Amino acid sequence: MTPEENERYERFERQMEFLANHQAQLAADLESLKDENRVHSRQIAEHSRQIAEHSRQISQLGDFILRIGRIVEEQARLADERMARTDEQMARSNEQMARTDERLNALINIVERHISKHGNGKE
Repeated sequence: MTPEENERYERFERQMEFLANHQAQLAADLESLKDENRVHSRQIAEHSRQIAEHSRQISQLGDFILRIGRIVEEQARLADERMARTDEQMARSNEQMARTDERLNALINIVERHISKHGNGKE
């Protein structure tokens, strides 16, 4: 072999070695990526499961909040009814107290007239 052919052969050998090393590195990188992909696939599956569970919980909370809202509305309605009845009872009570006051005042007037007519009650 001539020196030029020998040099070309050595250069070819170096390039082949470089390509083989590069190919091996690519294969190792590909395996690493496959491993990462498997991990990511498991994580995605777990996240999907968690999202589904959270969606279910959010739906339940929404239903619960609606039920509480209905209960609060009903309690407010009942409180309004009780307040109206209490107002009516207070109005009746005030009317009765006013009539009682009138009757007491009339009685007091009668007693005062009687006392002033007949003195202090000693006869």
